[in-house]
Amino acid sequence: MAAPTARTTIPSIRIIHSEQQQTSLQSQRMTCASELSARIDEFFGVTQPLRAVVLERSVIEDNGPGRISMASTLPPPYDTPDAPAPAYDDIQEPATLSRCFFYYGFVFPLFWILGALILFITLRPTPESECGKTAEQQAEELAIIRRTEIRWSQKCVLAIFILIIAITITVVTLSLCRT
Repeated sequence: MAAPTARTTIPSIRIIHSEQQQTSLQSQRMTCASELSARIDEFFGVTQPLRAVVLERSVIEDNGPGRISMASTLPPPYDTPDAPAPAYDDIQEPATLSRCFFYYGFVFPLFWILGALILFITLRPTPESECGKTAEQQAEELAIIRRTEIRWSQKCVLAIFILIIAITITVVTLSLCRT
């Protein structure tokens, strides 16, 4: 009786001489991988969602391998002379004192108290002769600034409350751990 012999297989090595051969080899691998993936998905009952491929001004729905159908054309572009795109102005909020107090309060928390006090301060317009703006322009600017200052002052108040709650929890926890 002959002893069984072990066979070893040596993987074949392909030498790629040009970029064209390399891209064709890669496309073959991708095709094999997609076919394998499709077979596995089909086995487990997975359905692929519809994919849309955009070609120039028409849409082609890809319902799987070999099932391509024309769906519709794309809508017209939004930026046309008869219907221009809406203009969105980038309105920057003004840099206010309460905003600075909020940010610097993370370094020195007493600034949050100063920022919260701005809620109780009223803004007064400067005389027209000094700033060169009309009363209406000043009223608009003061309304924007006041709204911004109130928002940042409220953030300062919230930061103070969170700091007080954190200190209270820390003190209570440490006092309970010692006993």
